[in-house]
Amino acid sequence: MAFIGCIQKQIPVLPVVEDQIKFYKAWLDGVFTLPSTEEMKRNCEADYAERLAEGMLEHNAHEMRTIEQRLYPYLDSLAQDGKFKPWSAAMKGILLIFAGNNVRQACSAKSYRFTVID
Repeated sequence: MAFIGCIQKQIPVLPVVEDQIKFYKAWLDGVFTLPSTEEMKRNCEADYAERLAEGMLEHNAHEMRTIEQRLYPYLDSLAQDGKFKPWSAAMKGILLIFAGNNVRQACSAKSYRFTVID
């Protein structure tokens, strides 16, 4: 069983879900093996401690924001482990623009049109 898409509302859902699905499929296909339960717990504890050391409050330390500081490295790590293509700089830029405007101007953000040339 996998929990895919369990994310908070402050970040764009679809890019995260897309990469989580690719990551899960890569694991099912045997592209990589997961670390031991103990190692995963140590990684989570180290990440939590790092967030607290950066000044995050305990009740906020689980959050994925900001996009550049937390989300992009998370998505990049999924791509690296799953051996699929990570988001390009151009797509990350569009994601950042859309995410910010979607929160502030939910209705008009859906009408934006982007062309990526790279």
